[in-house]
Amino acid sequence: MNPTSMPVILIITAVLAAALIAVVIVLIIRTKKLSDRLDLFLGGQTGENLEGAILDKFTRIKVLEEKDAVEDKAIRDIYKRLRKTYQKIGTVKYDAYMGNGGSLSFALALLDEDNSGIILNVMNSSDGSYCYLKEIENGRCDIALGREESEALDIAMYAK
Repeated sequence: MNPTSMPVILIITAVLAAALIAVVIVLIIRTKKLSDRLDLFLGGQTGENLEGAILDKFTRIKVLEEKDAVEDKAIRDIYKRLRKTYQKIGTVKYDAYMGNGGSLSFALALLDEDNSGIILNVMNSSDGSYCYLKEIENGRCDIALGREESEALDIAMYAK
Protein backbone atom coordinates (compact mmCIF):
# COMPACT_ATOMS: atom_id res chain seq x y z
CA MET A 1 0.00 0.00 0.00
CA ASN A 2 1.31 3.36 -1.01
CA PRO A 3 1.49 6.05 1.68
CA THR A 4 0.11 8.66 -0.75
CA SER A 5 -3.02 6.61 -1.38
CA MET A 6 -3.82 6.42 2.32
CA PRO A 7 -5.64 9.82 2.44
CA VAL A 8 -7.72 8.83 -0.62
CA ILE A 9 -8.73 5.57 1.05
CA LEU A 10 -9.67 7.46 4.24
CA ILE A 11 -11.80 9.94 2.27
CA ILE A 12 -13.58 7.13 0.40
CA THR A 13 -14.15 5.27 3.68
CA ALA A 14 -15.53 8.44 5.32
CA VAL A 15 -17.91 9.06 2.38
CA LEU A 16 -19.11 5.45 2.49
CA ALA A 17 -19.59 5.67 6.27
CA ALA A 18 -21.61 8.89 5.88
CA ALA A 19 -23.75 7.27 3.17
CA LEU A 20 -24.34 4.24 5.38
CA ILE A 21 -25.30 6.48 8.30
CA ALA A 22 -27.80 8.30 6.04
CA VAL A 23 -29.27 4.97 4.89
CA VAL A 24 -29.57 3.82 8.52
CA ILE A 25 -31.36 7.06 9.47
CA VAL A 26 -33.82 6.64 6.55
CA LEU A 27 -34.46 3.02 7.58
CA ILE A 28 -35.04 4.04 11.21
CA ILE A 29 -37.62 6.65 10.08
CA ARG A 30 -39.40 4.12 7.85
CA THR A 31 -39.41 1.54 10.65
CA LYS A 32 -40.95 4.11 13.02
CA LYS A 33 -43.68 4.93 10.48
CA LEU A 34 -44.43 1.23 9.95
CA SER A 35 -44.51 0.70 13.71
CA ASP A 36 -47.02 3.55 14.09
CA ARG A 37 -49.18 2.10 11.30
CA LEU A 38 -49.03 -1.34 12.91
CA ASP A 39 -50.09 0.13 16.27
CA LEU A 40 -52.99 1.87 14.55
CA PHE A 41 -53.97 -1.36 12.77
CA LEU A 42 -53.78 -3.47 15.91
CA GLY A 43 -55.66 -0.87 17.92
CA GLY A 44 -53.53 -1.42 21.00
CA GLN A 45 -53.67 -5.20 20.62
CA THR A 46 -50.63 -7.39 20.58
CA GLY A 47 -49.74 -9.76 17.78
CA GLU A 48 -50.88 -12.78 19.82
CA ASN A 49 -54.50 -11.67 20.06
CA LEU A 50 -54.77 -10.13 16.59
CA GLU A 51 -57.10 -12.97 15.59
CA GLY A 52 -59.45 -12.04 18.42
CA ALA A 53 -59.42 -8.41 17.35
CA ILE A 54 -60.23 -9.34 13.76
CA LEU A 55 -63.06 -11.66 14.87
CA ASP A 56 -64.43 -8.86 17.05
CA LYS A 57 -64.46 -6.52 14.04
CA PHE A 58 -66.28 -9.14 11.94
CA THR A 59 -68.86 -9.59 14.72
CA ARG A 60 -69.43 -5.84 14.81
CA ILE A 61 -69.78 -5.74 11.03
CA LYS A 62 -72.38 -8.54 11.16
CA VAL A 63 -74.39 -6.66 13.81
CA LEU A 64 -74.25 -3.48 11.71
CA GLU A 65 -75.39 -5.38 8.61
CA GLU A 66 -78.35 -6.82 10.54
CA LYS A 67 -79.31 -3.35 11.79
CA ASP A 68 -78.96 -2.01 8.25
CA ALA A 69 -81.33 -4.69 6.93
CA VAL A 70 -83.91 -3.82 9.60
CA GLU A 71 -83.64 -0.11 8.82
CA ASP A 72 -83.90 -0.75 5.07
CA LYS A 73 -87.15 -2.65 5.64
CA ALA A 74 -88.47 0.16 7.85
CA ILE A 75 -87.63 2.73 5.18
CA ARG A 76 -89.38 0.65 2.50
CA ASP A 77 -92.46 0.42 4.75
CA ILE A 78 -92.42 4.18 5.28
CA TYR A 79 -92.24 4.82 1.53
CA LYS A 80 -95.09 2.37 0.94
CA ARG A 81 -97.27 4.19 3.49
CA LEU A 82 -96.19 7.58 2.19
CA ARG A 83 -97.64 6.76 -1.23
CA LYS A 84 -101.14 6.74 0.32
CA THR A 85 -100.81 10.07 2.14
CA TYR A 86 -102.23 13.26 0.68
CA GLN A 87 -99.36 14.87 -1.19
CA LYS A 88 -101.10 17.03 -3.76
CA ILE A 89 -103.42 19.91 -2.93
CA GLY A 90 -105.52 22.10 -5.18
CA THR A 91 -107.82 24.90 -4.02
CA VAL A 92 -110.18 27.22 -5.83
CA LYS A 93 -112.03 30.03 -4.03
CA TYR A 94 -115.22 31.32 -5.62
CA ASP A 95 -118.60 32.97 -5.02
CA ALA A 96 -121.21 30.20 -4.89
CA TYR A 97 -124.16 32.59 -4.94
CA MET A 98 -124.38 35.91 -6.68
CA GLY A 99 -124.21 38.88 -4.40
CA ASN A 100 -122.36 37.26 -1.48
CA GLY A 101 -118.92 38.58 -2.44
CA GLY A 102 -115.65 37.77 -0.71
CA SER A 103 -115.18 34.38 -2.37
CA LEU A 104 -116.19 32.54 0.80
CA SER A 105 -116.87 29.23 -0.98
CA PHE A 106 -114.09 26.90 -2.03
CA ALA A 107 -113.28 23.57 -3.64
CA LEU A 108 -110.38 21.62 -2.10
CA ALA A 109 -108.76 18.60 -3.77
CA LEU A 110 -106.51 16.32 -1.66
CA LEU A 111 -104.72 13.59 -3.63
CA ASP A 112 -102.13 10.90 -2.96
CA GLU A 113 -99.31 9.84 -5.28
CA ASP A 114 -101.73 7.83 -7.46
CA ASN A 115 -104.09 10.82 -7.82
CA SER A 116 -106.65 9.21 -5.52
CA GLY A 117 -108.30 11.09 -2.69
CA ILE A 118 -111.18 13.51 -2.15
CA ILE A 119 -112.65 16.79 -3.32
CA LEU A 120 -114.32 18.86 -0.64
CA ASN A 121 -116.66 21.57 -1.92
CA VAL A 122 -117.84 24.08 0.69
CA MET A 123 -120.53 26.51 -0.43
CA ASN A 124 -121.26 29.46 1.87
CA SER A 125 -124.30 31.70 1.70
CA SER A 126 -126.09 34.06 4.04
CA ASP A 127 -128.48 31.19 4.89
CA GLY A 128 -125.75 28.70 5.86
CA SER A 129 -122.92 26.53 4.64
CA TYR A 130 -123.14 23.35 2.62
CA CYS A 131 -120.34 20.83 2.34
CA TYR A 132 -120.04 18.18 -0.37
CA LEU A 133 -117.44 15.43 -0.56
CA LYS A 134 -116.57 13.47 -3.69
CA GLU A 135 -114.13 10.57 -3.92
CA ILE A 136 -111.42 10.52 -6.57
CA GLU A 137 -109.80 7.30 -7.87
CA ASN A 138 -106.78 7.62 -10.17
CA GLY A 139 -107.73 11.16 -11.12
CA ARG A 140 -111.37 10.34 -11.95
CA CYS A 141 -114.66 10.82 -10.15
CA ASP A 142 -117.83 8.76 -10.71
CA ILE A 143 -119.96 11.82 -9.95
CA ALA A 144 -119.98 14.83 -12.27
CA LEU A 145 -117.70 17.60 -11.04
CA GLY A 146 -118.52 21.27 -11.05
CA ARG A 147 -116.25 23.79 -12.78
CA GLU A 148 -114.49 24.79 -9.53
CA GLU A 149 -114.09 21.15 -8.45
CA SER A 150 -112.56 20.23 -11.83
CA GLU A 151 -110.23 23.20 -11.58
CA ALA A 152 -109.12 22.22 -8.06
CA LEU A 153 -108.55 18.63 -9.25
CA ASP A 154 -106.44 19.85 -12.18
CA ILE A 155 -104.39 22.11 -9.91
CA ALA A 156 -103.69 19.20 -7.55
CA MET A 157 -102.86 16.72 -10.31
CA TYR A 158 -100.68 18.89 -12.52
CA ALA A 159 -99.10 21.47 -10.23
CA LYS A 160 -95.38 20.99 -9.58
